[in-house]
Amino acid sequence: LLTLAGLAYHQIEPGRYAVALSLPSTLQFLGLSSFATLSFAQPVPERMFFRLVNWVAVLLAVAGILQFLAQFAGLRLFSFRGFVPDALLFEDGYNLQIPLGFGDLFKSNGFFMLEPSVFSQFMAIALIAEILVLQRPWFLALFTAAIGVSMAGTGWIVIASFVASVAFSMGRRGIL
Repeated sequence: LLTLAGLAYHQIEPGRYAVALSLPSTLQFLGLSSFATLSFAQPVPERMFFRLVNWVAVLLAVAGILQFLAQFAGLRLFSFRGFVPDALLFEDGYNLQIPLGFGDLFKSNGFFMLEPSVFSQFMAIALIAEILVLQRPWFLALFTAAIGVSMAGTGWIVIASFVASVAFSMGRRGIL
């Protein structure tokens, strides 16, 4: 609701902010965050919910890791440009390809995410859900590897915030 209110305010005061807001990017944000905002008609057990959400995250993690590894074979797939008509894309203004700073490698954006920071943030949330609820070792490793290939600090900030929250709320017992 606040996102839509902000979009409406931007329409009223179009020159107020330097960054242009767009309906497509707002719809993408709402779609990606719908897991946390929508409710089910019937109550869903917590473990089933997180299992579903984390399976979507597994697909993203695998895509991101394969995207990073494909660079070693000379394949660079960081955008849908050329595959999808430009009228359907809203990639302008986003850092789809961010070089690592050494070699010819780029940070992984998970192929479906607009930037590596968004990819790492979703992987961090999946990792936290896995730690708290499901605790499957292979998934923990997969999400950690995906955060690693994103080379973005956003995911690590989310994890650090989680660890700090646990440390402050549970003390020594929460970390150990």
